[in-house]
Amino acid sequence: MNVYCDGRRVATIGAAPDALTNFSGTVGSMAIGALWRVADVTTHVSGTQTSCAVSVVHPPGSSTGFDVTFNDPRY
Repeated sequence: MNVYCDGRRVATIGAAPDALTNFSGTVGSMAIGALWRVADVTTHVSGTQTSCAVSVVHPPGSSTGFDVTFNDPRY
């Protein structure tokens, strides 16, 4: 996943050799499915300049890995 800010790529998350595994979600018509919460992006605008702070989102209680959820409606 690439994050662009003011026309420039400022972050790439999940690129090789990283792997996002077990992302198939839950089968069934009532399933919400799998969701990968990738990053929190905060923009800063000063005049005509825009900058961004990107923080990778990890699973709750962890400082590594990717936050993948299944059938979870939270944002």
